Amino acid sequence: MKSAATLLAACALLSFATFVPAFGQAGAGGYGGPSASCMADQAKFKAWKNMMPIQHSVKLFVIGEVTCPTPKWKVRLVEARPQGTNPVILILDLVARKPSGIVTPVLTPVPVRFEKAKGGDYQQVTIRGGGADFTIPIQLAQ
Repeated sequence: MKSAATLLAACALLSFATFVPAFGQAGAGGYGGPSASCMADQAKFKAWKNMMPIQHSVKLFVIGEVTCPTPKWKVRLVEARPQGTNPVILILDLVARKPSGIVTPVLTPVPVRFEKAKGGDYQQVTIRGGGADFTIPIQLAQ
C-alpha cells in the first residue's frame, strides 16, 4: 500500500503535468520534446548588459529559474531561429531534456543561464516555452 506522502506527491505531479505544456524545440544534445516538463516564472528571470569599459563588447546575461516535475531535468536557454522582426528584442527558447530512468516526482527548481557576446543592441528578452511566453527588460550594469 502506498504511503500518504507518495500518493500526495503523485497527485501533485499529475496536476502539474496537466497544466504545464511541453516546451522547446528539438535541438542539439537531445533537448526538447513533446512531454510535460518545466514551468518558467517571469518573476524569477533577470537580464542585464555588462557595460564595463574594460570589455571590448557589451555582454548580455539572462538568468532564471524553472520548476520541473522531477529532479535531474537538463534545462537551457537557446536563441530562437529565426529571431522575430523587432531587432531590439532577443527571443530565447527554453529547451529541456527529461531525466532517464525512474525519478521520484518532486517539484524541483532548476537554474538556467544564457550569455551572449555583443548583445549591446537588445533592450528586451522574450522567453518562450515553459508556460506562457513573457518579455523582460534588459537592465544596464556599469
